[in-house]
Amino acid sequence: VVRAICEEPSDSVPGVAVGDVVALKLMGTQDDDARARERFERRTRLLMSIDHPNIVKYLGCFVDMGPFSSSYVVVMEFLEGESLKERLAAESGGLDADVAVAVVNAALSGLAAAEGAGIVHRDVKPGNIFLCHDGGVKLIDFEISRDSASVTMSSTGRFAGTFDYMAPEFADEKFRGDAR
Repeated sequence: VVRAICEEPSDSVPGVAVGDVVALKLMGTQDDDARARERFERRTRLLMSIDHPNIVKYLGCFVDMGPFSSSYVVVMEFLEGESLKERLAAESGGLDADVAVAVVNAALSGLAAAEGAGIVHRDVKPGNIFLCHDGGVKLIDFEISRDSASVTMSSTGRFAGTFDYMAPEFADEKFRGDAR
């Protein structure tokens, strides 16, 4: 994720004004496949519709067409803090029990909101739970999420995720993932 300051007006991301600090996530593409681009844009629009304190706010997306390759770019709110993975690595004795329960409850609240909007995250792990400096907890990295109506495994159509945190059901190639 890259921190960016919008320096000129852009029609591609309505609602992002000059001077806004945002996070950009760049994802390389193999080619400019119209169907893949539509899936990417549809998923981002769906994520933009979620307004929940425990989910990073998605602001828009666009395709950056470079001279030799193109990239999908997702624009999100900029968060200050650290991932749960980073915090756990720094805390030799683990988290305080009350803090751990609060983090888990916040993450579950975000997952429930995503499910209510028809989104299955599919990559919940400590690296994708963000602890904000202001005390907030946000789910991040919905880039391999799936909407309930989708039949593909990811925005690229390939299986993706973090094997160490996956449910065993993903060993079955027909399993698409669900809220559980």
